[in-house]
Order: sequence, then structure tokens, then C-alpha cells
Amino acid sequence: MIVLIALNCLLLVVQLSSNLTTYERSWWPDISNTRTRLLPTCSNSSLTNPVEENLQTSSLDLSRGEVQTFKPHGVASRLLVEVGAYRNGPRRFSFVAIGSKRLNNLHDHLYECEWQNLEGKFVQANKTRTIKPDWNMGRIYGTLVIVCDFDHDVGTQSEGGRLVITARYPDVYRTPEKFVALLEAPGEYNASRFQPPYPYEIAFCGSPLYGDISPQRIREWMAYHAWLFGENSIFIFQDAGGIHSDVYRVLQPWIELGRVRVLNLRRAEVYEGYYHHQFTMLNDCLLRTQTLANWTFFFDVDEFLYLPDGGAGLVELLNNSTRNNVTQIHFKNVKMSADLCRREPNVKNVGTTLSPEFAR
Repeated sequence: MIVLIALNCLLLVVQLSSNLTTYERSWWPDISNTRTRLLPTCSNSSLTNPVEENLQTSSLDLSRGEVQTFKPHGVASRLLVEVGAYRNGPRRFSFVAIGSKRLNNLHDHLYECEWQNLEGKFVQANKTRTIKPDWNMGRIYGTLVIVCDFDHDVGTQSEGGRLVITARYPDVYRTPEKFVALLEAPGEYNASRFQPPYPYEIAFCGSPLYGDISPQRIREWMAYHAWLFGENSIFIFQDAGGIHSDVYRVLQPWIELGRVRVLNLRRAEVYEGYYHHQFTMLNDCLLRTQTLANWTFFFDVDEFLYLPDGGAGLVELLNNSTRNNVTQIHFKNVKMSADLCRREPNVKNVGTTLSPEFAR
């Protein structure tokens, strides 16, 4: 009997080990410094008790009645998951995160911002706004964009510093989470980064790619839009499982040319969000490209941007919009038509066109 038990335990360990190696290590949170055990131990000893939360319970009266023990197991949802932090100007910062919808709904104001110089002196933001673009779309986690506004310039003398975020729990027993969201080294601040012209004329931000993406469709889409947008453009693709090896092989030449960046989002699948965190990553890409390009385009890889005069028409459209202080351009969405196809890029077509509508 003892021999059979030992053999069963050995087979279980081998099976779990082989299953775990089929996943990329980078997909999952680093658990090297935690007390979590991936493999069960085969012994007749009792299982270890879970680690109790370190709560501020000094105000609780435990002198009356029998004290009930509460032992937590696992993680239901995190308070906050960092995604990206960006300086938008001398007085404004933006912080993109994934937040627990339930915990945020229980509390009106959970977040505070402060700027600390490298000597430890700090300035509290006079206004902190929280934007929740997908809060009514289900799932455990939602998008949080925390905008921090200061009443005067901070860190603009190139002295270096850090943006510190404080996230509070809905209850009074947990210590607030306080962490450095953005770090600026001495000499890093450059005022020219926050006003045009920017390094690129056009940046593309697409929704996270998942599912069975066609390499041939990506090849056609990329070749067409690289021509349409011109050489001074950059494409940011976000991989939520759709950029498999064949698709990545198509993008590889563009990556080597510096025209394409790929962000690996597969680790984010641990946190259940709407459409593979579509709203989170689009907001992050918007803030990422705000000081990278003069214009940022948002559409999907199953859509083709069309203008009758091709790239020349796009340049003229953007130049006119800039002169007229237009900040947004909306395009009509129409079904693909053979009338839009042509052999020569300079020949105008009388087929259906996409008429831009301007919003100041």
C-alpha cells in the first residue's frame, strides 16, 4: 500500500510539471518571492495554514464572546494593477490601471497623487480625477485612468523625481497601498517633448489582437497602411494571444525597420476584463503616443482607411486640420466594396468615399 501511494504521488508531480512547462513563464505573475506552492507535497503531515492578512485591528473589541477565525485562501481580485504612467506636461500626469470594480464601487475617492523630488520633499496634487470608460460592461476588472493635476510645475528643472500614487481600500483595517508609479532621472525632463512637432507624424493604436489572426490579412493590411501613412509613422500592435508565430513572422521585418512595436499582453489574461482589456490598452496607447506623434489613429486590423487620393489626400487632410485647430477627425464606416479597388494610386475613383466629419 505504501509503495502504491508513493508511486501515485510521483506520477502526479511529473504530470503537473509537464503541464506547467507548456506555458511561457512571462505570461504569468512572478511568484518566486511568494509562499505559494505549485506542487502538492506527498506526506502524511497536515497542510500548512494560510498566511493571515496583516490588518489594522487594534480598534476592534475582541474581549466579548468567542472570537471567530477567518482564514483567507486565494485571491478574489486585486485592488489595483499597474499598466502605465505618463507625464502629459509640466503639471499633469496620467496613470493607467486595471481596478477591481466591486472595491471601487464601494468607495467614492480611493486615489491620491503626489510628486516627490529625490530629496524626499513632496507636493500633493490639487486635483485627482478618475476616469472609468468601461465600468458598465461587466467582468471583475475595469479600466482606471487616474489624472493628476498640480497647481504649479513639478520636476521641470531637470532635478528628477517620482510620481507616487496612494490607493485606499474601502475598509479602515487595511493599510493603503502607496507606490512609485513613475520615476524621472535627473536631466530626463525635456519641455520640448510636450509640444509639436513630435518624433512621428502618425501613430497607429489598435485593439488587442486575439483569436485566429490571418497572417496574409495582416501582411496586406500592414503594407497598405504603411504606404498610406508614410515613412514617418509607427504602428503599435498589442498581443492578447492573436499574434502567433506566423503573424509575428509577417511583422518581423517591420519591427526591424522600427515601424512596428509589439506589446505582449498575454500576462493580462490573469485579470478578467472586458474584451481582453480593450479599453485599458487603448487608453494606455493614447497616452503613450500623446507625446510621440502629431496624430494617433484608432481602428482595427479588419478595417482599411480609405481616401480617394491615398497618402497625398491624407497629408492634405491632416495639414488642413492642423491649420484649423481641429483636434479630432471621424471617418464613416462603410462596407468593403470592389469599387474602392484601383490599379494606379494617382487615379481618382468615382466609387464610395469616406467623408471626414470634424469635431473641434
